[in-house]
Amino acid sequence: MKQILATVAVFTLVACSGAGAGEGGTDDADDVTAPSPITAEDVTSGLVEAGLPLTDIEVFTAESDPNNMMGRPGGYASKVNFMDSRHSAESEMSRESTIEVFEKEADATARREYVEEVTRGTPFLTQYIYQQGGIVLRLDRSLLPDEAQEYEAALSELSR
Repeated sequence: MKQILATVAVFTLVACSGAGAGEGGTDDADDVTAPSPITAEDVTSGLVEAGLPLTDIEVFTAESDPNNMMGRPGGYASKVNFMDSRHSAESEMSRESTIEVFEKEADATARREYVEEVTRGTPFLTQYIYQQGGIVLRLDRSLLPDEAQEYEAALSELSR
């Protein structure tokens, strides 16, 4: 019985996997094109297109990454820092915010939980932290709650 169920499961997966030969598709697995992964730059562009006032955008590479996490096991694949232009550079409210994009959602969750744990109980380190899949958006705590919610809503829309 278990063998029959396993066989049915395999056929179901194959049938639901998309078009095969004779249905407009091909049997050649090399012809399947996976979508390119989203980057922190893509998220940044999406937030700007949503009307959010990002400024002083800094895109990091593995060499310039201040945390030395980019591309490393469990680390993010891309990272961008930015500021919100509603707060002047001379003001205390001009600290940076960060977008980190991970290849695996579990790594993003681990990063979010780590940052939340390290900053818990230290008011000047706390941040607004939002996660959508493999994207972690960390906003400076000096943003007003309504401003932070605008970022959260825009990130949600980008993930649809």
